[in-house]
Amino acid sequence: MFNIVQFPLLRKSPILSNGIIATLVVIIVLLFNLWFKFDGNITGFFRIGSEFPLSPYLNPETTFIYPNEVGHDGQQFLTIALDPTLQNLDSINALDAPHYRYRRILYPLLGYVFGLGQSRLIPWAMVILNGILIVLLVLLISVTLQAYNYSPHYGLWVLSIPSVWMAFVLSTADLLSGFLLVLSIYFYRKSSPILTSISIAYLCLTRENLLIIWLAFVLCSIWERRWRQLVHLGWSWLPIALWSFVISRRSDFPESSVLEQVFTYPLGGVLNKISLLFSQEIVAKTLFEWYNFILLIVVLSATFWFCFRQIKFNKIVLICTAILTGLFLISSAKILGYYLDYLRVYMPAYFLLLLTLEAHQIKTGILGAVSLSSIAFLVLHN
Repeated sequence: MFNIVQFPLLRKSPILSNGIIATLVVIIVLLFNLWFKFDGNITGFFRIGSEFPLSPYLNPETTFIYPNEVGHDGQQFLTIALDPTLQNLDSINALDAPHYRYRRILYPLLGYVFGLGQSRLIPWAMVILNGILIVLLVLLISVTLQAYNYSPHYGLWVLSIPSVWMAFVLSTADLLSGFLLVLSIYFYRKSSPILTSISIAYLCLTRENLLIIWLAFVLCSIWERRWRQLVHLGWSWLPIALWSFVISRRSDFPESSVLEQVFTYPLGGVLNKISLLFSQEIVAKTLFEWYNFILLIVVLSATFWFCFRQIKFNKIVLICTAILTGLFLISSAKILGYYLDYLRVYMPAYFLLLLTLEAHQIKTGILGAVSLSSIAFLVLHN
């Protein structure tokens, strides 16, 4: 049995040991899903449904398809990765909302690059990239905690976050956006304005609505009078603005109303969610929804509390959490209706909790409760 005591180097380097543990956990989860849930077919990680046309670059005979399902975001990302310029009309037809999906170009583009443009390699590249991002998140948060004299082993709590594994098993861009957010905060705290702005620029190319996080860095820079950082933030929104302009010029993209369904009046979606939960029969699925929804609210609330306890070091985390909470409060039932959606969208809340720079029993208890959701998802979700 693996015993860290037998390896002095790992005892002396907790960050290295965190990386090794995270890598082993990722490999186990990957192999478990690949062989026991997807019959060895890597395309099972993209939750491809039968309701939308299949990418023209996928063979239906060798693709893991869920019958009578719409599919999930991973299917959309894979379609773009297989044809990143969307020159094939069949690729466009395979997307539910081309204008909306194509803005999130970074993850599928990296899949295309690391997959060497080969349709057989691209799915593997995207899944492995997400696995690497989980390890990098553990390492980056561990490094951050150690830099402020807190136990780096808290970084391993990244592995307890259910949305981390949801994004991994469904092959969505949330791990990339989460990593870039944590990286942006890391560079901001290190007073590296150029690297902070570059990270934010890439962040917005994973999810265009995370441009609002840019506002958090602007407000914090004003609060802390970081004028040089403010200057560099002035250009960090340009890549997503230019990319959105390019997309708007595509006359072959059908219009979509996806964004109109995402936000509503304050507390509208939250109250709708609570009303729906009360009206449903109390079964395991309903209890799981209650559990995750309440825990997300607890995570957001606890992050505020920890930020105010150490406000000197947590200003950027506080403002990011405030903006994220604001988005949560105006989210519609489309986002809050199903745990796979709202837990992925608000995955940054868990990272922000870990970045509050305080080791506390309450934080440990919350993360322990969160880990039960991860275990349930990994074991029972199919």
